[in-house]
Amino acid sequence: LVPAAVAPIRPTETAIHRPTVADDPPTPSPSAPVERPRPPVGDPDRCFGCSRPLDGRPFVRAFSRTYHSQCFKCGLCREVIQENKYAQEDGLPFHAHCIAVRRGEVCAQCR
Repeated sequence: LVPAAVAPIRPTETAIHRPTVADDPPTPSPSAPVERPRPPVGDPDRCFGCSRPLDGRPFVRAFSRTYHSQCFKCGLCREVIQENKYAQEDGLPFHAHCIAVRRGEVCAQCR
């Protein structure tokens, strides 16, 4: 039985798709990490951040990856990580404070 309020689609009729907000692709949040092609993990000759050769410039080794010093950036605030206190989550480095914010371990007043 079909409820009276809903009429079935007959074979001669076509359903019209009306786009909705749910059909739009999700918009990445400003704090979402930027996705880009990466060199293989552990490639000692290329920067994991920009995929360019190291070319003798200063670099950082962290999490079995090599980064130009200016490319070793926090996955949340996108600032260069200069201190030795950092963590990794989802394959990206984070400042110690930013990882705590991301995990909800820091209250709004302390942010």
